[in-house]
Amino acid sequence: MFKNKKLLILIGVAIVFFGASFGISMIFIGSAKPKAAKAQQATSADSLGWDMVREDIKKNRPIEQELEVLIKELRHKTSVLKQKEKALEQRAKRMDMTEDMLKQQAQELDLLRSRLATPLNELKEERRRLLQALIRITKTEADNLKKIAAKYQSMDTSSGAAIILAMWNNNQRDDAVKILHLMEDRRAGKILAEIPDRKLAALLFSEMKRIDQEN
Repeated sequence: MFKNKKLLILIGVAIVFFGASFGISMIFIGSAKPKAAKAQQATSADSLGWDMVREDIKKNRPIEQELEVLIKELRHKTSVLKQKEKALEQRAKRMDMTEDMLKQQAQELDLLRSRLATPLNELKEERRRLLQALIRITKTEADNLKKIAAKYQSMDTSSGAAIILAMWNNNQRDDAVKILHLMEDRRAGKILAEIPDRKLAALLFSEMKRIDQEN
């Protein structure tokens, strides 16, 4: 009898222990299922998020390509503008150098003009005096004087010398020189040799060099 009660007690304890173990197991299993579900949901959400990102990348890829093209064009235009700017700077430098050179040359020309002004004025004045000193024979006058010179050449040298000397002393010096000039050189030399005053003969010869005959 005693043994049967002990057996019943052991069976009851076993049943209670099994019930408690089953209850605890169910509690743990029940709490683990929501966690697993949540984890699975999170994994599904992450997978869905990456899919959306990939889709956005695919959709935005043409935009990125357009941006790359625009960036390349912008870089090219920037490079071209820099080259043009550099060329303009170099051109401006050359223009400045040319302007400075022209200014320097203008200053040198002004200085040269100032230095040459006096000599040029002196030359002009000398030319004016020389022109005034010339004994001019016009073409019409030459035709008339040649006839007179021919007559004097036909005379003997002493008579021709006397006539030339008389013209000189009567303020017809230019006419006397013109007639001698229009004579043949040999005949004019003989007439000059007949003039007693050697200084006057030399002066007449020198005056003949001042003749400016119009052709």
